[in-house]
Amino acid sequence: LDDAHKVFESMDDPDIVAWTAFISGHAYYGNASAALRLFEKMVSCGMKPNSVTFIAVLTACSHAGLVAQGKHYLDTMLR
Repeated sequence: LDDAHKVFESMDDPDIVAWTAFISGHAYYGNASAALRLFEKMVSCGMKPNSVTFIAVLTACSHAGLVAQGKHYLDTMLR
């Protein structure tokens, strides 16, 4: 993920695909806290998450046993 981080940080204006790929990578490798931080940063930058982004976030929560956070993101997704 170090190389992915360098590539991501070098992007001037990452799109939803780049954000989602980076979030997914952290979720896949069990780094839920980084995945959730990235998601919040993405949203604060004005990027609207898509269904694939939410799947990555819910996967991160699931793998880390973060039930309350998972419910929060599921509720956000349903709004």
